[in-house]
Amino acid sequence: MEATFFATVSSLVPWIVLEIEKLIENLDTATCLAIFGVVFVGTLYLIHVIALCYGIFHLHKIHEPDATLPGVSIIKAIMGTDENLETNLTSFFTADYHQFELLFCFHSPQDDAVPVVKALIERYPEVDAIVFFQEHEIGFNPKINNMNPAYMAAKYPLIMISDSSIFTRTDEILDLAKRIMSEEKLGYIAWIALDWAIVLSRSSLGHPILRSI
Repeated sequence: MEATFFATVSSLVPWIVLEIEKLIENLDTATCLAIFGVVFVGTLYLIHVIALCYGIFHLHKIHEPDATLPGVSIIKAIMGTDENLETNLTSFFTADYHQFELLFCFHSPQDDAVPVVKALIERYPEVDAIVFFQEHEIGFNPKINNMNPAYMAAKYPLIMISDSSIFTRTDEILDLAKRIMSEEKLGYIAWIALDWAIVLSRSSLGHPILRSI
């Protein structure tokens, strides 16, 4: 039975090779480029899926709440609104961390996002949140200009710099704080998942920084 199977397969090999050769001969340049494009894009998606699965099942760890961890000052530079702004900001108001403050930075009180932030502050009065306006330039980067007063006013040893487009899991801050405090010499952590990039570093003022970009 086994010999018959292998004999059948062997007899099919020349036919398969011949059909492949015919297919290749009939392919034009456009078709070849299309096939290459499909294979290339498919490979990229496969790499992303593998990286995502690796991050979820290997890198992400569930931590128990730890009241001994230092507080975190979260600086959010905001300019204008988008359809996800309220959802993204709400994820920080509802973060599961024992001690943090939210420092919202704007260039002007007339920014369209100001009412959204103030409404969330009223909705979550238990969260320590402050709004800053910086209308004076201290450098070439507008975002750095806007964040400067909040950075100087931050009261906790860990600082997280976060764009308004960032959505955080409830345990994100705990996870990052655990990581940077677990190693005395650790100065910079890049956290990348989906479209998120959260970076943790130690600033020139002695603050470790959790940064979302």
